Amino acid sequence: VMIMMTRLLPSLATQNFDGDSLLSRAYALHSFGILISNSLTKGELSSSQLQIAWKAVEAVETSFLSAWSAVTSDISKGREREKFAAEPTILGVILRVMTTLLPWLKSLQNLDKWIASRFACYASTILEHCSHPVVCFEGSVFFERLSEHRGLIEPSCCCVVNTDNAATVAMPFLLSALKTPVAKVIADKNVDFSGCHGPIDVQRSAVMCLKGVFTSEKSLNHLTFDAGKTVLEFLHDRCGRRRFEHFSEFRSLSLPRSVVNDFEDCQLIEAETIALVQMILAVQLGGEDLNEKTYRCFQWLLWSVSLISGDSLKPGQDEPEIEMSIAGLIERSSYIARSSASPIVKVSNPPRWQLKCVAANIASLTMASLLEMKENPSIFNFQSARARCMEMLQKENSEVYSVSFHSFPVLHLEELVTTACIASAATSNNSELPSVQVSGLRFLITVLKAFGEELDASTNDGTSVLEQYSSQIISAVRHALNAESLMEESVATSGFHRLFAAGCDALFVMINGGFVSEPVVIRRLLQPLLLTSEDVPFTAFGGKDEKLLTKSNHVTDDSRSFPLFRLSKLCFAARVSM
Repeated sequence: VMIMMTRLLPSLATQNFDGDSLLSRAYALHSFGILISNSLTKGELSSSQLQIAWKAVEAVETSFLSAWSAVTSDISKGREREKFAAEPTILGVILRVMTTLLPWLKSLQNLDKWIASRFACYASTILEHCSHPVVCFEGSVFFERLSEHRGLIEPSCCCVVNTDNAATVAMPFLLSALKTPVAKVIADKNVDFSGCHGPIDVQRSAVMCLKGVFTSEKSLNHLTFDAGKTVLEFLHDRCGRRRFEHFSEFRSLSLPRSVVNDFEDCQLIEAETIALVQMILAVQLGGEDLNEKTYRCFQWLLWSVSLISGDSLKPGQDEPEIEMSIAGLIERSSYIARSSASPIVKVSNPPRWQLKCVAANIASLTMASLLEMKENPSIFNFQSARARCMEMLQKENSEVYSVSFHSFPVLHLEELVTTACIASAATSNNSELPSVQVSGLRFLITVLKAFGEELDASTNDGTSVLEQYSSQIISAVRHALNAESLMEESVATSGFHRLFAAGCDALFVMINGGFVSEPVVIRRLLQPLLLTSEDVPFTAFGGKDEKLLTKSNHVTDDSRSFPLFRLSKLCFAARVSM
């Protein structure tokens, strides 16, 4: 191995860039990395092994500082095309060798403790200047492996990037890798003119790397909301295409055919992206400070509501001059939510059903988190919310209680109820969308639990604050309870069974909270829940009567979900009777 490494050193040390020396250096550096990975042992290194690792670090830095700089040098001697073509190869190899050396950099800290920090700077610089799929993929792997060796880039070991975690170093690149492609016909200052975007292997590797980052790092609240916006924008664009732009052209450049076939699964990357959104939301809602947590929940809540309804800013619309009053504070919060939703909604408006479904789930999760903050009465109580807003407005600073000015959910009650009811009956081209309807109904249930006991301050007669929206709410719940008849008019799927179960839960919350008291209304709502003789058959104990077996009449039914119609009715009857 030592003999082979010695023979590779002249190719790594050459400074003559005539001919194909840049490509030769790439092959030599890649071979050097393979020899190192197969010769160095895990754990402590001997003196000879330390010398090999040190020589590899020198080869990487020499290749980055001298070989790559020669690609963009003014003295190119007419070979710009060959050098530009070889650039992704040498940069991809540099990133791969840096990734290979990460496990042994700890042994080199006595000689130079800033190696890992310099490697991170090299990787960031490379990824900022080259968007080739091979380079992007190798960069994702490098930062993912670097996150497993966070001790190498502590503040005392950083030479340029002053950070104590790999997430801060990797986050800008990972988010830029998920940026949706834009048709670059007319120059726009907000649109970059970098190379091809969107190979599915690069996008998926960035998603998986972000999942690892948010799993290991819990102090990323300053980055999570922007990360959530970028990820949802990517998801919204991804749901509208079965393949990424230029995917076929780069099918075999960075991965073998067998691996690319796995990446080609369209629904797989969508599921991983949705799981990433849930991780980001969990990090965002995991704070300890009550005021900050309330603000972040409210921020995500209004933003998700804007995504469900497709409410965004019009082209060229600027932030209006908002007066410092409670009404101005409400308008300011709504404007911020719409501006945050605009980059996502502009991909397709009205939003695609997948985005509506995810946004409704986010809204229900944030409302559930707000329900746990019972020590903050200004969240759901109208009078307390107005008093807290006035207290904010009387302060001279733009931040009060360590957060910026904002309103509270109760001041946006009409928007919350309307959006939840619209999502609970969502359709597309006159076709039912049971997945969106289930998510919208869950959101509506959290709204009922949150505001069901709050009284209407404008009437002072003990009326619930939700009474004025009773017709919308009852209509949305009745729609879910009619899922059996809806399924007969559509293709039978498990979504209608889950919709019926969610409707039963919503009706129980309404009855339990006293929201519905009129006998006529209750009778109409209970009509689809009445148990027939087929739903509750009786037979002698020990018999083999087939009436007890649940059978589906539809070929497309899921065997795990089609009994939900009968089970939901039985469970509802049991819960109400208790």
